[in-house]
Amino acid sequence: MANNEQYRRSAAQSAADGIEGAIAALATVPTTRGSPAVESGWRNVAGSAVNRYNTSSRYLGDERNLPQSSADKFIGLHYSIDSDGQSARKARDRQTQGVFVVAATGGGNGDFGQLGTGLAQ
Repeated sequence: MANNEQYRRSAAQSAADGIEGAIAALATVPTTRGSPAVESGWRNVAGSAVNRYNTSSRYLGDERNLPQSSADKFIGLHYSIDSDGQSARKARDRQTQGVFVVAATGGGNGDFGQLGTGLAQ
């Protein structure tokens, strides 16, 4: 039973590692409503041949007129990330994370410019 719990925890950590990686790669997710999700494909966790994850990142929409910000200067981008983690003995864990990114619109003219610039830094 102790080994099973260890495998379950490793799967949960793998899913969490996937979410961290997906957050770092948000700049690659198209910001067009209705675009298909961006899949990472199965990736091994660094330093492990057994633990791996697969993520799916989706743009959900935007929010304008953010409180306490200059009108039309910033936009809030809503994303959803699903991450599946796997470990030895078929241990699995699934985690979902919502992400809200505040981005400059490109000077208040309604042009978003390059929204992904600086997200992964």
